[in-house]
Amino acid sequence: MTTDIVSLTIKKEVITAQQSANALSVTNPEQAEQASNILHFIKEKTCMLTEEKEKLTRPAMQTLASIKALFAPQELALKDADKMVRAKMLAYQIEETDRIDTAKAKIAARAERGTIKTETAVKKLGEVGEVAKTQGVKFTTRRKLEIMDETMIPHEYMTPDREKITKALFADIPVPGCVLKEEKILNVMN
Repeated sequence: MTTDIVSLTIKKEVITAQQSANALSVTNPEQAEQASNILHFIKEKTCMLTEEKEKLTRPAMQTLASIKALFAPQELALKDADKMVRAKMLAYQIEETDRIDTAKAKIAARAERGTIKTETAVKKLGEVGEVAKTQGVKFTTRRKLEIMDETMIPHEYMTPDREKITKALFADIPVPGCVLKEEKILNVMN
C-alpha cells in the first residue's frame, strides 16, 4: 500500500470517526452502546494508523540507530578529551588565581605593617599581574545549590515526592495529609 493510498483511506476513516463523535449524544443505554461501538472503531483505526506509520518509520529509526552507534565511540572519546582539557585548564586557573591572591595578600599585609612603602606596594602589586587570558576561552563563576542540612529548610521549599507517596498509600502505609482519591476513567476493551 503506498503512502498516498494509506493517507486517503485513513483520512476517510478519521473523518468518519470525527463525524460520529460530533453527532453522538449519550442519554440512554442504546446510545451508550453506540458510543462504545464508536470507541472500538476509533481504537481499531488508531491501532491501524500506528501500524502503518511504524512500517514507514521503523526502517528509518533502525538506520538512525546504526548511524548513531557508528559515531558513538568517537563522540565519547571527544567528550572525554574535552572533559580532561577542561579539568586541567580549571586546575591551572584555580592554582594561578590562588598564587596571585596569596602574593597580593602578602604585599598588602607588609604595607599595613609598614615594612614597605605604599608606592613600593603598589608597584609590586602591579608586578604580580593577573591570570593570563586564553583566546577563545572564558572562565566564569557559577553559583550552585548545596544543601547542608535538610531539616533547616523552610516548609514552603519542600516538594512532595508524589511517586513515593502513591506507592506507600497503595501498600497501605498511611501518609499524613495524603489519601488515594478515586476517579472514573473510561477504558476501551479489545
